[in-house]
Amino acid sequence: MIFGFWIEELRQLDGGWCATPDFLAARRQAQATLAGYAFPDVFRRFDNFSAFLAVPAEGSRPAVLQEQD
Repeated sequence: MIFGFWIEELRQLDGGWCATPDFLAARRQAQATLAGYAFPDVFRRFDNFSAFLAVPAEGSRPAVLQEQD
């Protein structure tokens, strides 16, 4: 589970900090939320990331998302 921690949290482990079950549950929930994003192969700096949430199927997502001006 070391890959689920930020660097600052790993440093705190040396000081005796222990991750509580509530902390780990919140982290898993955050990771599950982020896993719901289906980013295309290419996206631009100012693209709206909410458009990538819950894209239906792998084959139907756009290669590049561009907002219309």
